[in-house]
Amino acid sequence: MQKFHANNPRHDQVRDYLLDRIQDGALKAGEALPPERKMAEQLGVSRHTVRQALSALEGFGLVEIRHGSGIYVTGSASDDAVVRVAEAIIDREGSIPKIVEVRRGIEPYIARLAAERRTEENLRILEPLTVFIRDEDAAEAGVERTSFHREIAKATQNLVFDGVMRTLITGPRRAEGFIKVIPKAQELWEAQHRGIFAAIRDGDGDLAERLMAEHMDHVSEAVQNIE
Repeated sequence: MQKFHANNPRHDQVRDYLLDRIQDGALKAGEALPPERKMAEQLGVSRHTVRQALSALEGFGLVEIRHGSGIYVTGSASDDAVVRVAEAIIDREGSIPKIVEVRRGIEPYIARLAAERRTEENLRILEPLTVFIRDEDAAEAGVERTSFHREIAKATQNLVFDGVMRTLITGPRRAEGFIKVIPKAQELWEAQHRGIFAAIRDGDGDLAERLMAEHMDHVSEAVQNIE
């Protein structure tokens, strides 16, 4: 059983233990990790601790949590800077308004690049994500909503943008609950997503940038009202 120090947060130590195993090749890309329950037993920690550690590793881009399938090693983070951003957000639990402020600054430009560089495969994946799933588990809904923004980042064909966006929308304080408490937010944001998608599909970088800026303004306002 792995030994952990009592003076450091247990979930940080589990995260670092798994991070070391990925970086030294003991856990390889594509390899499935044990289920949370088994991992908790092996490490002598709670399932909640394991879940926190995995959330951090997902933010680093090192694991992928596939609901209904398992937890898989994806490889290495896109860039050391991405890991440092993820640590700042996850370890210090940066406030949601501050995270959204950063997203408001970069996502319009990401949308512009996506319109200029997207492939037909990017469009095929993006289009169904403009429609929110309904009558679903809240956690699953959060994954679906944020994946629209992540897929736009992927459409830039720049892995650093992909890594940064994955970091900014992953962690213990994800905002998937906003839609349930903001009147008509789902209908409004869904319409905005459709408009952004259409601009990206049509290769209109100017329009994609403007529509994403308007969308993130709405998100920022909503976050400020809730906080």
